Amino acid sequence: MRPRTVALALFVFSFATTKGSVETSRWSVKAGLGYEFISQRFFADSLSLSGADSLTLLTSLRTTYLDDIKAQLGVSFYPLQGPGSRRGELRAEITQTPNFARLRFGSDFRLGLGANNLDSRTEIDWRQRYHGAVDVGDNYITASSQTRLTLPIDENWSTWIQARGELIQFDSTSTIIFSHYRFGGKWGVTRSLGYLAQAGINLFALGRRVPDSTALDYLSWGAETDLTALMDHGELALLGRVERKDYHKANRADDYWRLETDGDGRWQFGDRWFVRSELAAELMLFSDSDQFNADYFRCRLAIMSGRRYGDWGLDLGPHIEFLKSTPSDVVAPEDYREMGLRTDIDYLKATGALLSIQTITGYRWLKKETDFQTSFAFERINALADLRIAGGLSCNVILSTEWEWHRQSSDNSTTVLLSTGLNYTF
Repeated sequence: MRPRTVALALFVFSFATTKGSVETSRWSVKAGLGYEFISQRFFADSLSLSGADSLTLLTSLRTTYLDDIKAQLGVSFYPLQGPGSRRGELRAEITQTPNFARLRFGSDFRLGLGANNLDSRTEIDWRQRYHGAVDVGDNYITASSQTRLTLPIDENWSTWIQARGELIQFDSTSTIIFSHYRFGGKWGVTRSLGYLAQAGINLFALGRRVPDSTALDYLSWGAETDLTALMDHGELALLGRVERKDYHKANRADDYWRLETDGDGRWQFGDRWFVRSELAAELMLFSDSDQFNADYFRCRLAIMSGRRYGDWGLDLGPHIEFLKSTPSDVVAPEDYREMGLRTDIDYLKATGALLSIQTITGYRWLKKETDFQTSFAFERINALADLRIAGGLSCNVILSTEWEWHRQSSDNSTTVLLSTGLNYTF
């Protein structure tokens, strides 16, 4: 079966699950304009760019990966709206930029089957270049589908099973761009720990098939665990994951074990003051560790204190991160220590306003500096805003920037990612 046929079949299957009595239904139409920008600025020696006969000059280079204005038109249909556990959404959206046209279809459904719940989500994305020279990877179609069935065991315990599949099909491929398929599933159990608290564990398996390059096929399997709790004076979220990935190569090349853990805690002191902590750790162990696949351990920690000011929140504190890798005689280690000051500002209003800003100002020390990597000071800013202006008119902004300042100005760099949108929903 061709990939486009598979994608259409997934969407039709999700639509077919809506059969049955419908309590109420409604339509929604959204139209708007947006702007997207991704750029990186760095310095290079013109001698390495123009040859030995040129003058040696430090030249500022700016690479703009994306700089487009886009127009969007979307339609959503909600066939299942009403009391009970039945709800659903069908949506279609077309986006056009000066060079590309993009068409998306999607569906989200939850159906109550007695005491059980069936959740289904499907996405189809088609992109085509209609202006300018077509490069490899410009034109593609992707499709993904995920279905989860939850079965209660008793008042506190439930079990669930999930199946997922996805594909991406390019019109043309190259040595680094391939069409591929991924299919897998999960099985898990969840236990309620009382009011607004639960814990769970699941086993998963996921396989990838690349028809044009069997060297990129793999099988991934492992286990995940989670704990979430909302308490009287705080909240806690813990995640853990262990994964084994097998590329089916000789001598187990590129195969690895990965262990990950994430934790986020918040403790309230009085009505306004609070303390937050975030921890993220990752351990990579390669079966055949070499100069290209070095074992490493990375850890990031932030401990902040803050205060609420009505709808506003402000918290700040130290940011610490480090990476420790297996020594290599061929490649310089990428070990580093990083320290800085992190500041988070957020604003949330129920009437339709969301603002989140995070800044980290700090310094990264490299264990071993070379001609290609040196220690540097940095400033990182990440911002997200979603604001309802009036009626159905809303705007959103996503911004991510990073500046690096090295001892040699020729090593400085700047990276900017910006996405904006202005939409009206009818």
